[in-house]
Amino acid sequence: MTYARPTAESRCRCGSVKLRFLRPTPVVHVHCCCISCRQGREWVASQGGPPMTGGPTMVYYFENDLAPLEPDAWARLYTVKLREGGCTNRLVTTCCHSAIALDHPFYDGNVVCVHADTCDLTTPPVPPLRRLYTADWDVACDGEMPAATAALEDSDAMREKFAGLIKRPRAGATGITLQDILARLPPPVILGLPENVRGARAGDAS
Repeated sequence: MTYARPTAESRCRCGSVKLRFLRPTPVVHVHCCCISCRQGREWVASQGGPPMTGGPTMVYYFENDLAPLEPDAWARLYTVKLREGGCTNRLVTTCCHSAIALDHPFYDGNVVCVHADTCDLTTPPVPPLRRLYTADWDVACDGEMPAATAALEDSDAMREKFAGLIKRPRAGATGITLQDILARLPPPVILGLPENVRGARAGDAS
């Protein structure tokens, strides 16, 4: 009997650009309730990218070990930050406005973040570890928190466990890094979206 090897790819919706992770099993999967993640999803949807869905953001972290990009992918990539002074770089495609990866200084270059809501993600299934930023969840705006998310912990112990996984140095990498990709692209476009505001759209950008 033969078994298919697991694969993990973050692709734009039209399939023109993909990131292939050489180590396909996610480091960790979490449900994020923060306003910034929601705002990023709303902006992607407002540009014609993957539509906005309810509930928390489904976040996956993979080891920062990527297969080289296809040559024609480079012309379809740019980066954005939600606002001046923002820390998160979102890697976005021009073809169908999917956000296929995110980077934040907290990751120390060890992992690549992918929001499954803003791209087409193929990944081996892993159960979510925890939920993040529960305090940002607003029932009046967001509705009742889904049961699958509400069942997850948001505790100091889980926060430490999560940080330990994210901060674990990568070893034995053979591919390129997300930082290698970002370094070849122009500086991020600053969207100028207001902080801690739901429903921000591209029209709010400065």
